[in-house]
Amino acid sequence: MKLFLVLAAFGAAAFAQTPNPTAYYRFTPDAFPQEGVPRGEIRGPFALPSQAYPGTQHTYWVYVPAQCDAATPASLMIFQDGQAFMAPNGDIRAQFVMDNLIYRHEIPVMIGVFINPGRRPDQPEPTLSEWGDRTTNRPTEYNTLDDKYARVVVDELLPVLYKEYNISRDADRHGIGGSSSGAIAAFTVAWQRPDVFRKVLSNVGSFTNIRGGDAYPDIIRKSEKKPLRVFLVDGRNDNRGIRGGGAYDPRSDWFLQNNRMKDALTEKGYDLNYEWGIQSHGQSMLRAVLPDMMRWLWRDQPVSTDPKNAAELSYVSAKSPAANSAPDDAPLLDAEQRWVDALMKGDTAALGAMLSARYADTDEEGHQTDKNGVISAFKSGDLKIASIKLSDMKVSLYGDFAVVTGASAQSGTFQGHPLTPKIVFTDTFVFQGGKWTPVASHRSASR
Repeated sequence: MKLFLVLAAFGAAAFAQTPNPTAYYRFTPDAFPQEGVPRGEIRGPFALPSQAYPGTQHTYWVYVPAQCDAATPASLMIFQDGQAFMAPNGDIRAQFVMDNLIYRHEIPVMIGVFINPGRRPDQPEPTLSEWGDRTTNRPTEYNTLDDKYARVVVDELLPVLYKEYNISRDADRHGIGGSSSGAIAAFTVAWQRPDVFRKVLSNVGSFTNIRGGDAYPDIIRKSEKKPLRVFLVDGRNDNRGIRGGGAYDPRSDWFLQNNRMKDALTEKGYDLNYEWGIQSHGQSMLRAVLPDMMRWLWRDQPVSTDPKNAAELSYVSAKSPAANSAPDDAPLLDAEQRWVDALMKGDTAALGAMLSARYADTDEEGHQTDKNGVISAFKSGDLKIASIKLSDMKVSLYGDFAVVTGASAQSGTFQGHPLTPKIVFTDTFVFQGGKWTPVASHRSASR
């Protein structure tokens, strides 16, 4: 398959003696919100404590398309260096690409996850100018050819996602991708766990000797073929291994090593596509080809050839609240109980993933706080809950909104003082992206 890059037309004056290798790569229209196209929702940030790398945590965000239906399993795409892939004014803007392609049936309805490299709590989050090579666990996690980062994704992240969203368990419907070290990390996850991930998107992949990544071509040739589909993108002006004084190190030549990956995957008969441009190390070419990469990786989604199938012939519209509402009280009562379980455990990661970003809390003394205030109270030790017992719960549904009322007997302390032992509560939920999300709670002392 040959991709057609979106190149801007420049006059002869644009050609200097040393041309800029990124000058001609431009965003496609799919990298921008389009009129009439339903916008997905970015949820987060959420914190994921790591067992694979003790003492670190991964920040991630979840993209939920407007077409997400609780009754239908969605596909899944995970991007490393999440903050860079989802930045609305950044070089990639993957969520807008997914909005537009999903709307036109060009990729399936999918949950997108943008995950940052792990970091200790005292280390800063990566930014567009510093992706974390000097400030986080990125070099170790992304460039090492072991299964530890795969464990982060498969054993730590996926169970949280499966609990919150209706995601297909089919490995053929799971994709993973990244740029530079994030690209080799994505390949390593799929290589280690092809039972879970089978689609790999790689831009300027660091298959070089940062931590032995240049060994992959030989590993691929010596190993049994795995059921992977891979798309490689790189540029002739990527880092080329020229050292000080002009010495050349082929093991540090990104373009050479990406070509070695291409040759090894081709020889073993992998489902492979690749595109070589003239870009330097970065995202300039990716901004032009990301839509085509996504179309190619997901080209085998089911289609109907029935000329009278109105749904197949139409755009994929957003789900209405009625179509996406829960059929009975059980999912709401389950959401309420999971909320209570997280409160009793002081599970701040679960609360961070569960509560709306605009969550509002009013306690029995009239004090108000938000999501961050609740989580901070647990982290500081101010709030400790020993037990909560719910009773007399009633559910009222209003389309994609719901109210749960009830009574609670509780024990614990706040700043050393006992909690009010008996309360009545009113909890408000909104149904989005296939799940009930708490948006407000109001409690009063029971008489």
